[in-house]
Amino acid sequence: MEEYDRLKAKLQEQLGSEDDVTARMATMATMLHDSDGRFDWTGFYRVASPDRMVVGPYAGPVARVSISTDDGIVGSCLRTGTAQMVVDGSADEMRTDAGPSVRSSLALPVKDTQDDTIAVLALDSDERDAFDEVDVSGLTDILDHVFPR
Repeated sequence: MEEYDRLKAKLQEQLGSEDDVTARMATMATMLHDSDGRFDWTGFYRVASPDRMVVGPYAGPVARVSISTDDGIVGSCLRTGTAQMVVDGSADEMRTDAGPSVRSSLALPVKDTQDDTIAVLALDSDERDAFDEVDVSGLTDILDHVFPR
């Protein structure tokens, strides 16, 4: 958890009073991606319409540009408004929105001031069982600070 506290402080320092959501997403995606070797793809999918999300700022391999809100872990996160985790992508059907080398995925909702989910922070790892509740807690805390409600 200390690693997430350090990252949160660095993000606060870097972002300052910047209120542009895209700038906040881009900075967070890059800094988060560079902070941990487990993260092979780190980025955001933004809500474009009730049934579609589009890729936002990210770091890592080229991503699908658009996904259905019914698709995979990202869609499940959007629909439920809660964090979703896949610990073994080779055995999990929710991993339909990730590439073939992905073994673990984590998706967390990004909420606005009305508590509506406006995007999903998604992380993929080539390592099986790469994410746990410490990651969910630490990243949720960071999201709450980067995108205050």
